[in-house]
Amino acid sequence: MQHIRIRQVEQRDLPKVRDMIAALAAHHGEGAGVTVADLRRDLFGATPWLTLLVAEDASTCVGYAAMGRRAKLADGLRGIEVEHLYVDADRRGCGVGRRMLSAVEASARRLGGSFVTIGTQAENAAARGAYVACGYEPLPHDPLRLRKRLA
Repeated sequence: MQHIRIRQVEQRDLPKVRDMIAALAAHHGEGAGVTVADLRRDLFGATPWLTLLVAEDASTCVGYAAMGRRAKLADGLRGIEVEHLYVDADRRGCGVGRRMLSAVEASARRLGGSFVTIGTQAENAAARGAYVACGYEPLPHDPLRLRKRLA
């Protein structure tokens, strides 16, 4: 594995990001109708809906983390929800996902957030175990969603 760099998505990355989204959907037995135009609108439009980080190895995107802002209104807290976390199959188990989560947490801190949440499917024990190893704890009311409180 070359040197992995985590950075903000750029417009030139969108076709590869679209392919990775389709791969993640296929992994879960779903289809992906998202287009590059949809991604451009949601990431670079007048009102960006999401923020997306990519993991890059030798100028090739090998993973991404899509995140959105979240509020816990009853407690007056702000945080980040990880909508998607994906790493190419041949890069899994090499720490890329852990580095992506760390970058998401840094983004949340920069925005004044005090937590990061992420969800997983019940049958995805490997992802769940990885999130727990990174300090995420299952939410009592929804054990398929995990949260990490940020210091």
